[in-house]
Amino acid sequence: MENILNEKDLNQAEMEETTADEMLRTEELEDMALDDAVDQEDPETAPVEGQIDKEEEILNHGEGNHSGRTMGRRQTKARRLLEQMSQPEPQIKHSVLAGRTERVETGLDNNDIQVSNARRENWIIEGTIESVRLRGNGRIVLSISDYCGYRVVIDEENMGVTIRRKEDETDMQYRRKMMRVFESMIGAKIFYVIQYYENKIIIGNRKRANEIRSGAAFRRKNSAGEYVLSVGSKVPATVLSVFRYFAYIDVFGLPYSITRHSFRASYVSAISDYLSVGQEIEVYITELERDENGNLLKLGVTMRNDEKELEEQTRLAKGIVEGMEYLAVITSRTSKAFFLQLKTNGMLCYAYLSGGVRCREIPEVGDQVVVRIVEEQVNRRTGMPTFQVNIFRRVGRGN
Repeated sequence: MENILNEKDLNQAEMEETTADEMLRTEELEDMALDDAVDQEDPETAPVEGQIDKEEEILNHGEGNHSGRTMGRRQTKARRLLEQMSQPEPQIKHSVLAGRTERVETGLDNNDIQVSNARRENWIIEGTIESVRLRGNGRIVLSISDYCGYRVVIDEENMGVTIRRKEDETDMQYRRKMMRVFESMIGAKIFYVIQYYENKIIIGNRKRANEIRSGAAFRRKNSAGEYVLSVGSKVPATVLSVFRYFAYIDVFGLPYSITRHSFRASYVSAISDYLSVGQEIEVYITELERDENGNLLKLGVTMRNDEKELEEQTRLAKGIVEGMEYLAVITSRTSKAFFLQLKTNGMLCYAYLSGGVRCREIPEVGDQVVVRIVEEQVNRRTGMPTFQVNIFRRVGRGN
């Protein structure tokens, strides 16, 4: 049978082609803005010595080598792309090479003025990671939610994310791992400052914003001259990315990983069952060291509150009766036992594979089963109450 395209199909194909062209032109504008941000880095807002990244090393070696003709070609290309996208030419011209001096033309709207003030005063801006892509030069770029009508992009070097590289990893393998990590952060809330802007595009810098945030938080003192944050303090954090056995979180701009053991004292089969990207959580400071100037030297955090968890688990255990049957969900298994969670109150329990499974077929993780309480026990490692059970029959899948 012949494939016949009607007029509706042709119109749809033309619309998709037009959308793809607009996306391509937008990415070209973003790439030019990213290149200009490197070429025109403001020396007054550059990172402190010892924190200069590869982009700024290129800048230091090549600063001043860009002729007026080269910059003119870039601006001409940018204007041509803007005209193709039917967007008005921006009314604000900002040169980072001129330090903090700005030339502002008439006809500015409030959004342009706000962006100008935000960059000049290093405002900390909140945004959400919306997408991740690879540039033609192989570098990773993250698109952030719009700010005052401006598109926002951040280069991988300015994200402030350190990804450990194995000795035997090839460049390709390492780049793929970086891409997976950044893609896992889609939907996460981050903070950044404006490094550069032009053509309704903002180049953000999360690394610089993190330095400002962490410095302000850990050097802050109360009226008595004492530091506000200390060991035991409960502080807010944001989940950046989640994997099965750990999650990356942001604590005042500092990255930390939460593992199953630092999540709670009781057994946790998977962190991904409890945390999600962008989630607001609270963590406790377990270790904190500063130098004589109040600069942070060492920090440790955890989500565990053993005292509160023990109180909660003890309360739940009082409602469980030995010999009674309950509906439970299998959360995980090892070579020797199943780990389950009671549907009635969420109490954790376990059943040995040898002698503890009384049904005809071996159940799987995620199955709903009927269990009978054998006895209450105490976890020797955590001190938390738990129950040994026998599995009698499988009743279904899922939670």
